[in-house]
Amino acid sequence: MNSRKTALWTLAAVGAVVLLTAVGVGLSAGVQAYKRAEARANGENDVRLTHIEISRARQQAKITRAQIAATQANAEKRYQEAVGIRRAQNEIAKSLTSQYLQHEAIQAQKAVATSGRNNTIIYVPSGANGVPLVQDPQNVNRLRPTPPPAQP
Repeated sequence: MNSRKTALWTLAAVGAVVLLTAVGVGLSAGVQAYKRAEARANGENDVRLTHIEISRARQQAKITRAQIAATQANAEKRYQEAVGIRRAQNEIAKSLTSQYLQHEAIQAQKAVATSGRNNTIIYVPSGANGVPLVQDPQNVNRLRPTPPPAQP
Protein backbone atom coordinates (compact mmCIF):
# COMPACT_ATOMS: atom_id res chain seq x y z
CA MET A 1 0.00 0.00 0.00
CA ASN A 2 2.82 2.31 0.78
CA SER A 3 4.38 1.69 -2.54
CA ARG A 4 1.10 2.31 -4.22
CA LYS A 5 0.74 5.61 -2.39
CA THR A 6 4.24 6.54 -3.29
CA ALA A 7 3.60 5.65 -6.92
CA LEU A 8 0.39 7.72 -6.93
CA TRP A 9 2.18 10.66 -5.34
CA THR A 10 4.99 10.37 -7.81
CA LEU A 11 2.56 10.14 -10.67
CA ALA A 12 0.64 13.16 -9.32
CA ALA A 13 3.87 15.11 -8.89
CA VAL A 14 5.02 14.26 -12.42
CA GLY A 15 1.56 15.21 -13.75
CA ALA A 16 1.68 18.48 -11.83
CA VAL A 17 5.13 19.27 -13.22
CA VAL A 18 3.96 18.42 -16.74
CA LEU A 19 0.82 20.50 -16.24
CA LEU A 20 2.80 23.48 -14.87
CA THR A 21 5.27 23.20 -17.75
CA ALA A 22 2.41 23.10 -20.27
CA VAL A 23 0.75 26.10 -18.63
CA GLY A 24 4.08 27.97 -18.64
CA VAL A 25 4.68 27.19 -22.31
CA GLY A 26 1.08 28.17 -23.11
CA LEU A 27 1.37 31.43 -21.21
CA SER A 28 4.66 32.19 -22.93
CA ALA A 29 3.10 31.56 -26.33
CA GLY A 30 0.05 33.62 -25.36
CA VAL A 31 2.22 36.56 -24.26
CA GLN A 32 4.18 36.42 -27.51
CA ALA A 33 0.97 36.28 -29.54
CA TYR A 34 -0.39 39.24 -27.54
CA LYS A 35 2.79 41.23 -28.19
CA ARG A 36 2.56 40.47 -31.93
CA ALA A 37 -1.12 41.51 -32.02
CA GLU A 38 -0.30 44.69 -30.08
CA ALA A 39 2.56 45.53 -32.46
CA ARG A 40 0.28 44.91 -35.45
CA ALA A 41 -2.45 47.14 -33.94
CA ASN A 42 0.13 49.87 -33.24
CA GLY A 43 1.34 49.65 -36.84
CA GLU A 44 -2.21 49.94 -38.15
CA ASN A 45 -2.82 52.94 -35.89
CA ASP A 46 0.37 54.55 -37.17
CA VAL A 47 -0.81 54.01 -40.75
CA ARG A 48 -4.20 55.59 -39.94
CA LEU A 49 -2.53 58.56 -38.25
CA THR A 50 -0.26 59.01 -41.26
CA HIS A 51 -3.29 59.00 -43.58
CA ILE A 52 -4.97 61.62 -41.39
CA GLU A 53 -1.83 63.78 -41.40
CA ILE A 54 -1.57 63.49 -45.19
CA SER A 55 -5.23 64.47 -45.53
CA ARG A 56 -4.72 67.48 -43.28
CA ALA A 57 -1.62 68.50 -45.22
CA ARG A 58 -3.57 68.31 -48.48
CA GLN A 59 -6.39 70.42 -47.03
CA GLN A 60 -3.88 72.96 -45.71
CA ALA A 61 -2.23 73.10 -49.14
CA LYS A 62 -5.63 73.75 -50.73
CA ILE A 63 -6.32 76.51 -48.21
CA THR A 64 -2.88 78.02 -48.77
CA ARG A 65 -3.38 77.96 -52.55
CA ALA A 66 -6.78 79.60 -52.11
CA GLN A 67 -5.25 82.26 -49.85
CA ILE A 68 -2.50 82.94 -52.37
CA ALA A 69 -5.06 83.21 -55.17
CA ALA A 70 -7.22 85.55 -53.07
CA THR A 71 -4.20 87.70 -52.20
CA GLN A 72 -3.18 87.89 -55.85
CA ALA A 73 -6.74 88.79 -56.87
CA ASN A 74 -6.84 91.49 -54.19
CA ALA A 75 -3.49 92.88 -55.35
CA GLU A 76 -4.71 92.93 -58.95
CA LYS A 77 -7.91 94.69 -57.87
CA ARG A 78 -5.94 97.34 -55.97
CA TYR A 79 -3.64 97.81 -58.97
CA GLN A 80 -6.62 98.28 -61.31
CA GLU A 81 -8.17 100.75 -58.86
CA ALA A 82 -4.91 102.71 -58.79
CA VAL A 83 -4.79 102.73 -62.59
CA GLY A 84 -8.39 104.00 -62.67
CA ILE A 85 -7.65 106.73 -60.13
CA ARG A 86 -4.57 107.79 -62.07
CA ARG A 87 -6.59 107.99 -65.31
CA ALA A 88 -9.30 110.01 -63.56
CA GLN A 89 -6.68 112.37 -62.16
CA ASN A 90 -5.16 112.81 -65.61
CA GLU A 91 -8.58 113.65 -67.08
CA ILE A 92 -9.29 116.13 -64.29
CA ALA A 93 -5.84 117.69 -64.62
CA LYS A 94 -6.48 118.33 -68.34
CA SER A 95 -9.46 120.58 -67.58
CA LEU A 96 -8.36 121.95 -64.19
CA THR A 97 -7.48 125.65 -64.34
CA SER A 98 -6.42 128.12 -61.71
CA GLN A 99 -9.66 130.03 -62.29
CA TYR A 100 -11.69 126.92 -61.56
CA LEU A 101 -9.70 126.33 -58.36
CA GLN A 102 -10.30 129.95 -57.31
CA HIS A 103 -14.02 129.48 -57.99
CA GLU A 104 -14.07 126.32 -55.83
CA ALA A 105 -12.23 128.14 -53.02
CA ILE A 106 -14.84 130.90 -53.07
CA GLN A 107 -17.64 128.32 -53.00
CA ALA A 108 -16.01 126.65 -49.99
CA GLN A 109 -15.76 130.01 -48.20
CA LYS A 110 -19.45 130.65 -48.87
CA ALA A 111 -20.35 127.23 -47.52
CA VAL A 112 -18.42 127.90 -44.31
CA ALA A 113 -19.95 131.39 -43.95
CA THR A 114 -23.49 130.03 -44.28
CA SER A 115 -22.93 126.86 -42.22
CA GLY A 116 -24.09 128.47 -38.98
CA ARG A 117 -20.91 127.73 -37.04
CA ASN A 118 -20.33 130.40 -34.46
CA ASN A 119 -16.59 130.88 -34.69
CA THR A 120 -13.94 132.80 -36.51
CA ILE A 121 -12.09 131.43 -39.48
CA ILE A 122 -9.06 133.25 -40.78
CA TYR A 123 -8.40 133.36 -44.54
CA VAL A 124 -4.95 134.45 -45.61
CA PRO A 125 -4.58 135.05 -49.36
CA SER A 126 -1.45 133.49 -50.76
CA GLY A 127 0.02 132.75 -54.15
CA ALA A 128 -0.57 134.56 -57.43
CA ASN A 129 -4.30 133.72 -57.56
CA GLY A 130 -5.03 134.65 -53.96
CA VAL A 131 -6.10 131.15 -53.00
CA PRO A 132 -6.33 131.40 -49.21
CA LEU A 133 -4.69 129.40 -46.50
CA VAL A 134 -7.37 128.61 -43.95
CA GLN A 135 -6.87 128.48 -40.21
CA ASP A 136 -9.55 127.67 -37.65
CA PRO A 137 -8.52 129.19 -34.29
CA GLN A 138 -10.59 126.63 -32.35
CA ASN A 139 -8.74 123.73 -33.89
CA VAL A 140 -5.29 125.28 -34.24
CA ASN A 141 -3.85 123.27 -31.32
CA ARG A 142 -4.64 120.00 -33.09
CA LEU A 143 -2.34 121.06 -35.91
CA ARG A 144 0.63 121.88 -33.69
CA PRO A 145 3.09 119.14 -32.89
CA THR A 146 3.18 118.10 -29.26
CA PRO A 147 6.20 119.45 -27.42
CA PRO A 148 8.84 116.91 -26.38
CA PRO A 149 8.81 115.94 -22.68
CA ALA A 150 11.03 117.99 -20.42
CA GLN A 151 14.29 116.30 -19.53
CA PRO A 152 15.60 116.64 -15.93
